Amino acid sequence: MAAILGGTVSELTGGKFANGAATAALSAAVSSGVRAGQFSREVSTEFDTTNYSEEELALISDIQKSAEKNLEQFKEIIRNDPNSMLDMLNAVEGMSIVYDPTYEGAGIIDHTVGSKTFGRLKIGNAWFERNGRLVEVSVGDQAYLNSLSSHEYEMFKFRHELRYIEPLGLKITRLYETNPHIAIPTDRAKQPWEIDASGEALKWSKKRNQR
Repeated sequence: MAAILGGTVSELTGGKFANGAATAALSAAVSSGVRAGQFSREVSTEFDTTNYSEEELALISDIQKSAEKNLEQFKEIIRNDPNSMLDMLNAVEGMSIVYDPTYEGAGIIDHTVGSKTFGRLKIGNAWFERNGRLVEVSVGDQAYLNSLSSHEYEMFKFRHELRYIEPLGLKITRLYETNPHIAIPTDRAKQPWEIDASGEALKWSKKRNQR
C-alpha cells in the first residue's frame, strides 16, 4: 500500500508530497473511503494555495475530508459513551479540524477562550505518523499505545486534544499562560498540561478497549 501510494503521490505532485508523512496522510484518506476529487480555490484555508497544482489540491481535499470523517466518528463515540461527563460532551461539540500540509507539527488545538477558532484542531502530515514515543507516558503505557490499531490510536489523539478545551484542562494551561511568575517547562515530559492530557486520554482509551 505504501509503495503504491508513494508512487501515486509522486506521479501526481511531482514529488512535493512524496515523503513518509504525506504518504501516511494519503493512506489514511484512502483507508477511510473518502474521495473528494476536487478542491475549490475559493475555500478558506490557512495556507497559500497559489503554488499547488489542481492534483495536489485534490489530494489535500481528500485528506481534509478524511480527517473530518474521523473526527465525527470520535464525536459519536463520546456522545454514545454513558461515562462521558457533561463537560466532555459540551467540549467535543465545539471541536473542528483543518488539515494544513505546511504545518510541521502533528496537531495543535486552539484553546484560547473567546477565540473565533476555539476548539479547532490544526493537523499536519505528522498527525498520521506513529514514529517515536510520547515522553510524558511510561514505557508500559507506550507499549499499550503501540499495540493500538491506527484507528484507535487516532481516537486516543483526539481524546488528548479534547482535554485541552475541557474546563479542567483549561485551568491547567491558563495557570501557566496568565501567571508570569510560573515558569513554563520546555521539556514536554514535565509540562503539566501534556501529562494531564495524555493521562486522561490513556484512561479513556484503556477503558474503551478494556485493558
